[in-house]
Amino acid sequence: MSNDKHEATKKADIEMVTLTVTVTANKVNENGTFSGITVKEVKGVKGLKAVSHPRSGGAIYFQIAKEDVDKGAIKLLTSGEASAQKKTKPKLF
Repeated sequence: MSNDKHEATKKADIEMVTLTVTVTANKVNENGTFSGITVKEVKGVKGLKAVSHPRSGGAIYFQIAKEDVDKGAIKLLTSGEASAQKKTKPKLF
């Protein structure tokens, strides 16, 4: 076993973004759950990638390159802006 301590990935609050993902599914079970999901297209943010692994249970993972973040593809918020955004967040359900 390694004694090296793993440093947690740093997270930053961002301005809300809208993502449009086009997927295909090739199976559905009797309770209506889709599987065999393949990501076809992602729109909304420059440099964004989406992946759905066959064993992920339908989860879709999003990633943006650090270079695109540095170029301003998404807006990083300061702590004051982030807390204000969380207060005005619309209720979805």
